Amino acid sequence: MTTSANAATRARRRHLLLGACAWAATLCVACSTPPKEHFYVLALPSTDTAGETARPAPVVVSPVHIPPVVDRPQMVLSTSDNQVMVSEFHRWAEPLDAGIARVLTRAMSRELASPAGAPGAAPLRVSVDVTRFESLLGRSATIEASWSVRDANGARTKSGVVQASEPAPGDHEALAAAHSRALQRMAVEIARALNAG
Repeated sequence: MTTSANAATRARRRHLLLGACAWAATLCVACSTPPKEHFYVLALPSTDTAGETARPAPVVVSPVHIPPVVDRPQMVLSTSDNQVMVSEFHRWAEPLDAGIARVLTRAMSRELASPAGAPGAAPLRVSVDVTRFESLLGRSATIEASWSVRDANGARTKSGVVQASEPAPGDHEALAAAHSRALQRMAVEIARALNAG
């Protein structure tokens, strides 16, 4: 092999080595950059508005119990009847039970609103036991719960079971929005049951 051929071979090897080093360095930088976390909240749908002449009813939703499997900051996605996946980088911005209580409180206050100027009533105390909080990414959000209303002395006056499912085509944000709509529907059903006497 001639000297020029040897030099060309060495040059090619150096070029390949430099390319491999550059690729490895890029890979290391990519690996050292942690994935971005995303945070979500439950909220009433923006189209939900109370009448201008209505006075929100005093409602206290507490306590709210949720299944242990979803009692964590991360979103828990159902992947089959016997398997779930914890989305480490998609999290609730507040404890899930607190978010459920907040949305149900606001929604029921609107649903049970009284005419403006009507005398104020004692706060309605509602306890909620969520038995199912299912998240199917790209498909649907389903919530099932039992609820009960107690008077000022702590005696149960009414109770029931409610279930709502909403389509959730899309990403994790769409899933959070679907759960919010499901809670709104649950609030409507509970308010109807209470108004029925």
